[in-house]
Amino acid sequence: MWIDELEKKVNEDGQKAIAKKLSSSQSLISLWLRGERIPGTKKILPLSELLNMEPKKLLEEINENEKG
Repeated sequence: MWIDELEKKVNEDGQKAIAKKLSSSQSLISLWLRGERIPGTKKILPLSELLNMEPKKLLEEINENEKG
């Protein structure tokens, strides 16, 4: 799952570094990790690159999580 991969990256590099790479705030990264928010369309490509995922697969996983 994309959240698990993001959590691994945060554990490796730190939340501040990940937020900087994605041009996002640390609080937004935290909201994603807790499942309280999902990435917006502008973050899909940089997030997919960070996680080494195809953008389509990332979108599918995000949509799957939203459905429950």
